[in-house]
Amino acid sequence: MKRAGRRAFHFIYKTTCVITDRYYVGMHSTDIIDDGYLGSGKQLGNSIRKHGRENHSREIVEMCESREALRRREEELVDDDLLKDEMCMNLVFGGGDPPDKKSGMPSPLKGRPSPLRGRTLTPEHVAAMKATLNTLEVKEKMSAAKKGVPRPDVSVRMKGRNRGQAWGRSSTCAPLTPEHKIAVSISLMGHEISEETRAKISKTLTGRKMGPRSQETKEKIRRSLLNRQGEQ
Repeated sequence: MKRAGRRAFHFIYKTTCVITDRYYVGMHSTDIIDDGYLGSGKQLGNSIRKHGRENHSREIVEMCESREALRRREEELVDDDLLKDEMCMNLVFGGGDPPDKKSGMPSPLKGRPSPLRGRTLTPEHVAAMKATLNTLEVKEKMSAAKKGVPRPDVSVRMKGRNRGQAWGRSSTCAPLTPEHKIAVSISLMGHEISEETRAKISKTLTGRKMGPRSQETKEKIRRSLLNRQGEQ
């Protein structure tokens, strides 16, 4: 595909919505005058989707000799006075960057190099940045900014599901079956448990009511112990 500067025709155009009389002024380079191009502005695109292409007409305002001359001419025509017109659908000055997709406003940093690009940060600089981010004041500001912010994505994932299922790990966090519990209990037999661990287990089980084991469960434990003794 040819670059825009090598096209045969370069012109300023004006696209108008015949229903609302709102208009958009832009520049275009092409090899075919009647190529059906109406413009690429955000508000213009919304107007075309709402009212249809058939309700928008494009007229050529001025022809230019080159792409560079075309860009300069657009900068002259699409100025502050034009943008203040409520009927104008342009969002940025002529020759400027397209508007930001989220806010719909021009991006002041778009096209500009990062101030840190090409720089090598020293260990001292990195340590200073980390120290700044770890201050109590910064942490309080970050905490305050996040308070009250809804997390619908998390609430939807967690609704009616355990944590493992919500994050795609149902196999590791699924409820243990009675057989699995018995197997885990047997596998831990003979393992030494520290006093700290015993205290944690005791504290966790304090106040819990453990129901009596069924005859079936007792028989499963007995068979598992016998099988383990036979293997040894």
